[in-house]
Amino acid sequence: FSNYDTFGENALGFEAVRFLLNESLAKKSPKWRNHMRDTLRQIVNHCVARHWMPKDHGLETLLQNEKDNPAPPEIITPEKYQEVLDSCDEELLPVVVLMGFGGIRREEVLKMGWADVWELQDCVEVNAREAKTSERRVLERSSVINAWLAPYRQHKGRIWKHSKGVLHHRLDDLREK
Repeated sequence: FSNYDTFGENALGFEAVRFLLNESLAKKSPKWRNHMRDTLRQIVNHCVARHWMPKDHGLETLLQNEKDNPAPPEIITPEKYQEVLDSCDEELLPVVVLMGFGGIRREEVLKMGWADVWELQDCVEVNAREAKTSERRVLERSSVINAWLAPYRQHKGRIWKHSKGVLHHRLDDLREK
């Protein structure tokens, strides 16, 4: 592949990338298209570094991120959140409480154990190995969290005992409900 002309009609060229971003992915969000641009930039840089593509490939303008103005998040009312909590079963309730009242991310709660909730006085610990940022976080365990999780005080092991897929499915079901 040292000869750039060998790519021919299958080349990763301007029109192919333009079609991908502007037509094939037109219904995707700007954030998603920017993610694709990041991926394509990495691929192009890899190809240029190995001399599979010329440095002046002409894709720079297409691979610039577009402005992303996401809609502000919807704020759930206390009454609606009460309905959500009331709809949770015994397994899902601690996850929803920690996510909603503690600000703990879904991926983090998947890795957490009950010791992370109860070991420190009045705090919930998100260990560095569990945190998205790979930095330990200590969050106040509010009276609301204490009240909702009181029945779980003696529990041991992981908070969520099932797979990530099961949690996603259960949260989707809860959203629909």
